[in-house]
Amino acid sequence: MQSAPFRMISATITMLLLVALVTVIGLAIRDNDAVALIIPTPTSTPIEPSRNATATSPQPQPAMTPSAAPALVAQSVLTDALALPNGATATTPNGSPTATDSTPAGVAAVSLIALGPVERVTTGGFAFQSLPDYAIEVTGNAVNMQATDADPAIGPIFLLSGGPPGQFVSGSTSSLDAIFAQFVDFFAARDNFRVDNQRPHTTVNLRGLAADISNADDAVGEPFAGQIFMARPGANQIFVMVGIAPTERWMAHVADEYEAVLNSVETFVPGAEESAKATSASRTPTSSDATTPVATPTPASTGLSLSAGTTATSTRLATPRGTATSARSPTPTLSPTVTPVPVSTPQWEVLSNGNYVNAVIGEGQTVWAASDGGVVAWNLQSGQASKFTNIDGLSSNAITAAAYCPIATLGVVFGSVAGLQVFDLRSGGWRTLNSANSPMSFDNVRALYCNADAGFLVVGYADQGLDIFDANAAEWSYIGLDEIGPIHALTADDALAQVWVGGDAGVALVEDGDVTLYSSQNSPLPDASVEALTTDADGSIWLTAANSLWRVTSVDGEREWQEFNADSVADSAFPDGPLTGVAAASDGTLWVASADVQICQFDPQTERCIRDATYNPRQQNGLVQGPLTSLSIWQGQSGEELYYTTAGGGFSRFAADRWQAFALADEPLLGDQVRSMAQAENGMIWLASNGGVQQIDPSALATIGQNGTRTDVSAVQRFAQINSDLF
Repeated sequence: MQSAPFRMISATITMLLLVALVTVIGLAIRDNDAVALIIPTPTSTPIEPSRNATATSPQPQPAMTPSAAPALVAQSVLTDALALPNGATATTPNGSPTATDSTPAGVAAVSLIALGPVERVTTGGFAFQSLPDYAIEVTGNAVNMQATDADPAIGPIFLLSGGPPGQFVSGSTSSLDAIFAQFVDFFAARDNFRVDNQRPHTTVNLRGLAADISNADDAVGEPFAGQIFMARPGANQIFVMVGIAPTERWMAHVADEYEAVLNSVETFVPGAEESAKATSASRTPTSSDATTPVATPTPASTGLSLSAGTTATSTRLATPRGTATSARSPTPTLSPTVTPVPVSTPQWEVLSNGNYVNAVIGEGQTVWAASDGGVVAWNLQSGQASKFTNIDGLSSNAITAAAYCPIATLGVVFGSVAGLQVFDLRSGGWRTLNSANSPMSFDNVRALYCNADAGFLVVGYADQGLDIFDANAAEWSYIGLDEIGPIHALTADDALAQVWVGGDAGVALVEDGDVTLYSSQNSPLPDASVEALTTDADGSIWLTAANSLWRVTSVDGEREWQEFNADSVADSAFPDGPLTGVAAASDGTLWVASADVQICQFDPQTERCIRDATYNPRQQNGLVQGPLTSLSIWQGQSGEELYYTTAGGGFSRFAADRWQAFALADEPLLGDQVRSMAQAENGMIWLASNGGVQQIDPSALATIGQNGTRTDVSAVQRFAQINSDLF
């Protein structure tokens, strides 16, 4: 057993290290050689554009005067992304840089946690909203926020800081990636903490990089967790926010508070002499706020020098929301540091086509489209859309599957070639689950099936089988399916006793741990892939293979197969051609569709089509052009609503006996699989994709306004604007 003095010494060391971390982050690197991060000047290397991205000229960032925004409180319809063990490695999303060095300006921060009025730190070049129960200390260009009941060593405590790159690293740096990596690595090595899951991260107003931090494996003291975020709003401006708290508190609520404050941050060009100022005219400062001392760690206890001279600080206690506080401090005197030459970094824009849709989620007034060009969120009332790509937080633009899965800590979930993408309404951003940061076995997700009532999610991979997440048991289990090939579709019974998997080689049944593959060798199925699967109210399995619809039932333990196609069904409206979609309605009927958009509401009892529809290019009837990729039914205000998706035409919705088309009007690319690209002498860009050969005028890209989805605000901001009912 450790002695009391030993425990006291260990706790003291831990406190000093953490105080050093929080103090140094965001403050200038001073003249103390022991704490200055000296890095060699890197060779200037141009940034290579991705195969589907075009850079546009950066716009100067105007100085802004944020006004006080009311604190908003709302209940999210979704839950957090799945909390999983640490250990993720740094990843770079396909097709875009890992950071964007420009900040969209515009809308007020949206917070789903009660926040205080807007505070302005002019020397740091940023504004933010505080938390009512946190005390605030302003030191020059940095803000220290500490919970009133914080542990003196490990918080909860947040620090926000802004300034030129030279205040964070010494030496010339050409990119945010280099600044962030060397900044984090230096302090991790010096202060012995662990860094996980370095990733791109998008807030309401900023795009940057983030990393999770926690105790090192050999560290002593109480465990803590936290996050570091860094953005580069301008070529000569860096913003950093760090937060730490005891691990249990961080996981319970502090992480959400951190994200809420981070989402409120807006940046502007530094220049005023005030170090902090409340910007609402209705808030009357009180003298006691600036003079009442608060117990905060002092830099002197760490041996660090804050300044070559004397830097004044201002401190105020946490105040109820709406109470004004204001404090002034002289501009700090900084030690000389090497400031990098400003680098002109263009603003990245991903060019993709969100009309190549693989699946949709219909939830309330929002329809989420999973496409080869990212995720598009449509508002049914306004018809407006917000498009998310990998510069908005996705790990990949190739989104292959979708499921509404409000179990455990999931919600709106998408499958991609880089794992699962989960949209979190509370933080207004995306989180990725993959084989590096979760119990998932692989990353290349092709199909999803969720039963929220039963509490499970089935994840189908391209060639590697299945993962099943059982929320009730909080367990993941893997099932190998070597013979079925790429997976196209999934369904399961409520008890998870049977899981049916459609793939290139047929359909597989996973039952009691055993896998049975049904193909042309041991069943009536043709030698063709199974493209779609569903289960009806009676428990029968329906699937499509080649030109036929099949019903699979179990009689006395034996499988019985019944085939329906245009030749066997005495109804000319039954689709004739490869069938690529099937969905079961609650009334016992089946919706079935072909690749060329022949749709039939099929009654198995009468073997006739109750309703039918066919795409006709000469008619504007709400049906979009195929090929049809999926068919699904979602509950809407008018009852059950039918959706079909297409490869290139967007998707259509059938509700209240009316078809309605949804497609982004002016997507710049004909297809998302760009195979070759060249630029002519006149500056025009020629490229070849799965959609054909096309010519693009780079100068015209800035003027494109595709159905309101490409604007001067981020996708997260636009989503909040057009889906205000969710907030």
